[in-house]
Amino acid sequence: MRGRVMALFTVVFLGSTPIGGPIVGWIAQVAGPRVALGVGALATLLAGIVAVAIWRGGRRRSDAVRREAEARAVVAAAATESGEMAPLGDAQLPAGGRTR
Repeated sequence: MRGRVMALFTVVFLGSTPIGGPIVGWIAQVAGPRVALGVGALATLLAGIVAVAIWRGGRRRSDAVRREAEARAVVAAAATESGEMAPLGDAQLPAGGRTR
């Protein structure tokens, strides 16, 4: 697993240099080094904003999944206490949650 993470890290940080280097070099030649530095700073800022948005979106999704699981557990516990069938998605399990 560690090797895969390092491979992605290398692709992200070193793999983008052959693409971005000539573009920023051309911008520096045409508009000047200050503008090229500004373009690099803007690209970094946008990448950070996108990363934070993706990270927060994943957290919200996992919170929703956790809340749904807690709600299902409460419903299943209530059904088990009353001796009814405990709901589990489309299938029904006997009270106690065991099939045999």
